[in-house]
Amino acid sequence: MGLNFRAMSWCWDNGVKFSPFPIVSNGSVLKIIQSINGNETLGNERYTPDNVHEKINELYTAIYEKNNKEV
Repeated sequence: MGLNFRAMSWCWDNGVKFSPFPIVSNGSVLKIIQSINGNETLGNERYTPDNVHEKINELYTAIYEKNNKEV
């Protein structure tokens, strides 16, 4: 799956950012931090370095699609 740069850009322009956060020192287990206008929330789900970026891409895409529906 390719990155959805349109969704990422729209989210960044609207104050929404997602980033991986290591919960063990070697970075093998990650959670995702959601930042909305600087207010950060740590997610509950755990990810590996292999799948965290795919999930972040899905989150950007879902936020973008939710806020840009054709009427």
